Parts: sequence; structure tokens; C-alpha cells
Amino acid sequence: MALRECRVTFRDVRDIDHSVTVHAETTMDAAALGLKRIREQHFVTEDLADPVMVELVTSTQHKVSLKKVIDWMAHAGGTSPKEIAMKARVREG
Repeated sequence: MALRECRVTFRDVRDIDHSVTVHAETTMDAAALGLKRIREQHFVTEDLADPVMVELVTSTQHKVSLKKVIDWMAHAGGTSPKEIAMKARVREG
């Protein structure tokens, strides 16, 4: 898959959406990179609404729960060398 520009949106407990743009190959990669970017900008996860849905917009739209993103990142390894490399890219920095 090619890298695509994705807009990742998180809604906080005050019902305010926070969006970042990332370049990713998969939905989970985009969501994890978006979460990383939100954290780097000091939007902490405690301020995110529960349950959190991550909205990804490319040419199509996808929604995934924050819990699923965190579980995906926490799982060591991956289903392929490519997925392992994607997780490593998100964990860098």
C-alpha cells in the first residue's frame, strides 16, 4: 500500500474535535500516528471522551475506537513484517 494523507480526529470530553494530518498506509497506522501527534501537542488521553472514536478521512472515512488502537499498539509483533515496521515507526520519537 502507498502512504496516503489522512485526517485523524479525536473528540474530547468538552465535545471539541481535535484533528491532525498524518501519512499512513493503513487505518490502524493512521490512528496510532494521529494519537501520537495529539499526545505530542499536549492533548492528553484523559481529556478524550469515552468511548473515543477515531475518525480517519482519506478518500473514504473510517472509524475505530481508541481502545482498539491502544490494544493494537500494545500487541508485540504483528501479522507481517510490514505491520511490525509500521508499529516501530509509530513508537519512534
